Amino acid sequence: MQAARKRLFGSWEMTWIAYSMSHDVALPGSDKKPIPFLMYPRGETSGARLDSLDPAVFRYSIHSSEMA
Repeated sequence: MQAARKRLFGSWEMTWIAYSMSHDVALPGSDKKPIPFLMYPRGETSGARLDSLDPAVFRYSIHSSEMA
């Protein structure tokens, strides 16, 4: 880890995605106003947007698998 930290400090690791570069993001399929930025997963029902920082009402999981 120390070697990676030394190599990556001050540089860009090319496997990262820069989500913070956008602003006023219109979510696909949403009729709500755009969100200021995309930092956390977002959830929306037909009634309203969910609070993504409230674990009692918003839960998600991330799965990955190797692509052939």
